[in-house]
Amino acid sequence: MGTSVKTPDGETVNMQLILCDETYFNMLGFQVVEDFGVPKTNSVWMSKALANKLSVNDTTASYYARRMHINGSNPETVGGIYEDVPTRSASASEPNQFSAIIIAKAEDLIWGNGVMVDVSGDYKETEKAIMEAYRDYSEQQNGTFVEAAQNGYVQDLNNLLLRPAKMAMRLLELFMVLSVLISLLGLIAMSTYYSGESTKSIAIRKVFGSNVRRELWRTVKDYMVLVGIAALIGVLVAVWVCGKYLDRFAYRIAHYGWIIVVAVVVAVLMAFGSVLWQTLRAARTNPAEALKKE
Repeated sequence: MGTSVKTPDGETVNMQLILCDETYFNMLGFQVVEDFGVPKTNSVWMSKALANKLSVNDTTASYYARRMHINGSNPETVGGIYEDVPTRSASASEPNQFSAIIIAKAEDLIWGNGVMVDVSGDYKETEKAIMEAYRDYSEQQNGTFVEAAQNGYVQDLNNLLLRPAKMAMRLLELFMVLSVLISLLGLIAMSTYYSGESTKSIAIRKVFGSNVRRELWRTVKDYMVLVGIAALIGVLVAVWVCGKYLDRFAYRIAHYGWIIVVAVVVAVLMAFGSVLWQTLRAARTNPAEALKKE
């Protein structure tokens, strides 16, 4: 849930709050940065970003704990600090990593939003057994079965939330494949035209003593220089566009330069293959036949 806390100086700090018992906390698997050595129950744990923002120390630990008495919980002090975790969606403009966890006794809580269960065994069979147990419980409590608002494995629920993004990514990948095929056809067409225009000059140089290997190297080299210039311009534009696009997201990938490098290598190989094929045909053409056509 979203909440806020005031510092001794009167500044309001917004944060996300999780309320759970000690077992629930251990199951979440947070990476502990610092443990203050107090009992976990009835304590507040803070993200590293929040603890730094609030300047938590021995004198302020009790101050902040007293301002987080909600839903029957009664935290006495700050129990420790855990590594920052995302508290907003990736599309948020700013990453708010201010979060806190209140650990209380389950029986002291007035209400709860959910139950987390650590299971073992067959994936589907375990889920079926849990839902059957919940059905029996619901019928006993309510007289009829009341379906849970949301249930399932955490991994499945996360995948469900990511389904629209994954569908958009599949569509983007389809367009990417089509663009690569169209680019390849364009490269073949350009290399065909380029080698066709060079057929006469290749034939003349072969008459004056050149050979297939020398003409092949000369033509491919000239073409690949143009490809290299285009690749350099494309890399600069791609880095700038990717940076601008990723800046819109609070949580984004880093060190993505290798992707652009791989794309450039693939494009250069495609260009080299297409021009090599066409130039080899032109270089192997009989000079007499090539000049006769002119």
